[in-house]
Amino acid sequence: MFTITVHYSKDRIDLLKTQVKHLSQINCEKILCVDGTTNIKPKDYKILEIERPSILYSRPKIWIESIQKAKNENILYLDCDRIVPIEFIQKALEINCRNKIIFPDRINNLQRISDIKNPDISMNKNPLSGCVMFHKDILEKAVPDLQFQGWRFADLDFYFSMLKSKIKPVSLDFEDVHLRHKYDIPKEIIELMYLWNGKKFFDKWNLPYSKRYNFLSRKWIKYKDEDLGKIIKTFLANH
Repeated sequence: MFTITVHYSKDRIDLLKTQVKHLSQINCEKILCVDGTTNIKPKDYKILEIERPSILYSRPKIWIESIQKAKNENILYLDCDRIVPIEFIQKALEINCRNKIIFPDRINNLQRISDIKNPDISMNKNPLSGCVMFHKDILEKAVPDLQFQGWRFADLDFYFSMLKSKIKPVSLDFEDVHLRHKYDIPKEIIELMYLWNGKKFFDKWNLPYSKRYNFLSRKWIKYKDEDLGKIIKTFLANH
């Protein structure tokens, strides 16, 4: 047996319903890991409501609490906006995932749910982006960093920690489908989150700043000497 942990943001309820229907043929422990208080209780899912440590979404906290909650050794982490081939799950379960992370090597981004049979874009993916199987003991070797709040870089940082701990990435020849959605916060705040979390990430791992980071730094030069975290949290508190 294995456990599926689904990370759920409440503004994506229609996407979750699509995923729940797709996974209904899978018999395993299923945990809906909710950012806050749930607005849906799918049949056969356990509900894990996770309180934010601040006004900002915390993917690291959701990872930690969901992994601790799972009763099985093998865990498939899914974002609620992903449709993963059942064949990928079956293949991944054939592999001993201790000291490994197993993921599809491609992602299809859809403009709308109705495109699901005809995805229009295919690309290589971030290994920890939305669909990964790993062993429950992962937290003994690599721990998600709670300093990454809001969107961007929490997954890459966790992945780098895994690599540092000699956890092997294993990609399988499958595509998972990303059901596209709108963010419930303005693009400008998402860009500031990229800068805020990006600086933490690049400095932590002693990496050069990315082209996008440098571009956004020039775009938001007026905030060069400001506390971006405070700006982001103040905006969200007032909207």
